[in-house]
Amino acid sequence: MKRQLIDAIHTLADELLKNGKAKTAEYFLNAESSISSECGRNQEELLSLLDQLQRSGSMVQYASFTAKEESLWDRVYELTKEWRTTMK
Repeated sequence: MKRQLIDAIHTLADELLKNGKAKTAEYFLNAESSISSECGRNQEELLSLLDQLQRSGSMVQYASFTAKEESLWDRVYELTKEWRTTMK
C-alpha cells in the first residue's frame, strides 16, 4: 500500500510540475517524503500525515486542477483512504 500511494503522489506531483504548479507539487512531494520517512517508525505520526493528505482535496478547486490532475488526485485520495482504514 505504501509503495502504491507514494507512486501515486509522485505521479500527481510530476503532472503538477509539468503544468507549472510548482507550489502545489511541492506540497505533495513533501507529503510523499514525510510518508516515506515515517512509515514503520511512528504510527501516530503516519496516521496524522494520512489524515492531512485526505483533507487536502480543496486544493483541487483552489489550484484549478485539470481533469488529468483531478483524476490523479482521486487515485491519491482513494489509496490514502484505503491505507488509513486498514490502520484502525
